[in-house]
Amino acid sequence: MGRHWLGLVLALGAGSGVAAQQGVAIRPGRMMYVSLDTVDTPTVFPGTGASVYRKLIEVYRALKIPISLYDSTTGKVGNIGVNLRSIDGQRMSTWLGCGVGLTGPNADMHRVTASIISWVQPRGRDSAVVRTGVFAGVTNMAEAGSSLPRPCDTTGRLEERIRTLLRRRLAAP
Repeated sequence: MGRHWLGLVLALGAGSGVAAQQGVAIRPGRMMYVSLDTVDTPTVFPGTGASVYRKLIEVYRALKIPISLYDSTTGKVGNIGVNLRSIDGQRMSTWLGCGVGLTGPNADMHRVTASIISWVQPRGRDSAVVRTGVFAGVTNMAEAGSSLPRPCDTTGRLEERIRTLLRRRLAAP
């Protein structure tokens, strides 16, 4: 991913309107715009928005999810269009459903391009709401004529893993 995509995301996220603050441009194989207030289950965590945001960054690092998007102003952290082979030591089929081929789950056998983005919204002085969006596509590099990735579905396990680790980090002294 080049700086061009990150600049586009920051430009979209830095707008003054509510829609610009809630949405983000992602690139799971091709560029699209997603409204983050429509993804995942909003989960309330104890702590200020800033403290939850900092702990969320620690969670991404612990899971070895590359971070290219840091926007503490809008509360977004994650990445846009990164190729992944595993997360948290687990094969991609643990986290994504991309279909199954003759050699096994496509998420494990082909190139996965994913955007994983979490959004922290302060809620008063002592809590914050977090949502995580997982968007991905898979490309079979052996198919020379196919340049567009096929979409993948999230299993929901990665979002739950992020919530679990965030809860633990916020509870630790």
